Amino acid sequence: MTGTLFGLTFLVAAPFWALMILLRRWRWTERIIGSPATIFFGPLGLWVHLAARKTLG
Repeated sequence: MTGTLFGLTFLVAAPFWALMILLRRWRWTERIIGSPATIFFGPLGLWVHLAARKTLG
């Protein structure tokens, strides 16, 4: 379970790290990183995925 959680968390966080490292001067990076939706929907998506995985199999 811990390995799965780590793998999923990495997949959620990696695109945002890539934005901050590779496109730090792009004007949309600050908007995406600073958005409350990013903070809310990332963990929500992870929770939904884990709940569905536990329920379905």
